[in-house]
Amino acid sequence: MASSDEINGLFKLMDFNNSGSVQLDDLVVALKDDFYGRKLAEAIIRNYDKDGNWELDLVEFFQFMFPE
Repeated sequence: MASSDEINGLFKLMDFNNSGSVQLDDLVVALKDDFYGRKLAEAIIRNYDKDGNWELDLVEFFQFMFPE
């Protein structure tokens, strides 16, 4: 299982524009910039974006990485 430091590092790597969140386009690029990557990224955002801004902040990202 990944440590919180590793997840923090992954979050920073996936935050391509250093906005402090992983945005939909960041996820698309990280997953694979094609139709299925976009659909998967949209599904992740829909399921884990709790405040509805179509971005994952660090808390939401941790919930995505470690679902209950």
